[in-house]
Amino acid sequence: MRGQQLCYFRFFPTMFSVDANDVERLIKISWSGQVDSDEMRRCAEEISVTASKMRPGFRVLADLTCLESMDPAGAPYIGSVMDLCVTKQVEHVVRVIPDPRKDVRFKYYVPFSLWLEDTGHNM
Repeated sequence: MRGQQLCYFRFFPTMFSVDANDVERLIKISWSGQVDSDEMRRCAEEISVTASKMRPGFRVLADLTCLESMDPAGAPYIGSVMDLCVTKQVEHVVRVIPDPRKDVRFKYYVPFSLWLEDTGHNM
């Protein structure tokens, strides 16, 4: 299946993963399946712990390749992650969204995008 990524989320109880590499100054966040607000809360908590250990100027890769849906009730958790990124002086954010209908754009996203543009950060 060249050019396609297989998604094995149905076999795992957790619908997110957070991986960090301080040497590369990178936090990779992946969501898969149907993510409810409780999973979004747990993911935000894990990102908070991970980002607190990173030096300012780290990069974020948010991979939504295997995402089916996210509960809109979890929007405040996305907002808290974005606020944390601002506080920790994120350098660059990349979102992998192979299906534009799965683009998670909550009310918190627009101010964060404007902040990135105003400060010269890329997204």
